[in-house]
Order: sequence, then C-alpha cells, then structure tokens
Amino acid sequence: MTEEATTERPSVCLVTGASRGIGKAIALGLARQGHTVIGTATSEKGAEAITAAIQEMPGSGRGAVLDVNDHEKGEALIAAVSDEFGTISVLINNAGVTEDTLLLRMKPEQWEKNHRNQSRLDLRSDKSLPQRYDKGQMGSNH
Repeated sequence: MTEEATTERPSVCLVTGASRGIGKAIALGLARQGHTVIGTATSEKGAEAITAAIQEMPGSGRGAVLDVNDHEKGEALIAAVSDEFGTISVLINNAGVTEDTLLLRMKPEQWEKNHRNQSRLDLRSDKSLPQRYDKGQMGSNH
C-alpha cells in the first residue's frame, strides 16, 4: 500500500484482528488511503485504540469489539457496519488465536480453542457476507 490516498472510490473495509501486528498495519494502511475501516479487537481498550488511530487518517471508521468465535455477534457487527457505513466490500479476515505452542506441549483446551477459532474464521465469520452478496447488498466499487 502506498502512503498516498487512493484515487479509486473508497470502500467499506472490515479488518478482524486489527489491534496489533499485521491486522493493525492493514487497517491503518486502508484508512490512510481514504477507505472506511472497521477494525476489530477482542477488548474495548483495543477497539478504542483502533478508533483513535483511524481518526488520525484521511479515511473514516472505528474500532469494534468482536470475538470471531461468537457467530451471532459477528453477524450483528456486519449488519451494524452495513447500516452505519454502507455495504462492506472488503473483508480482511486476520483474527487469530495466540495460544500457540508445540503440539506435544499443547493442552486439549488450547488445541480446541485454536481449532475452533480457525474453523469459524474460515467457515462461519464470512457466512453472512456471501449471503448479502447473493441478495444484491454487496457490490463492486470498481
């Protein structure tokens, strides 16, 4: 991503796991280019930090609290973002679990949490976005 604002029409972007690392860099890069960015974190403090960072950029948006393992809250967030900012046209599904360890040292509950998180990220968190696309509620900005 370049430092300059994009010349394309700004998109509404949802970035999960945006409170640090790669997710934060992606969210701020999109906001810097003038896009509307909703960045998620697992805590209110993380969401507030995302909001503060986005407000310093040319784009708009905010932080939001989301545990990607909570399917109902994920769908509620997608609906709220669509109502507040318009159609979500970009999804960066970056959230992950940081309880990694060597398989031999992993406790059964750590294995389950990692497996559950990854499965839902890929199969469930995105489910309502394709449904919205099929209903004509999502469109291309290009």
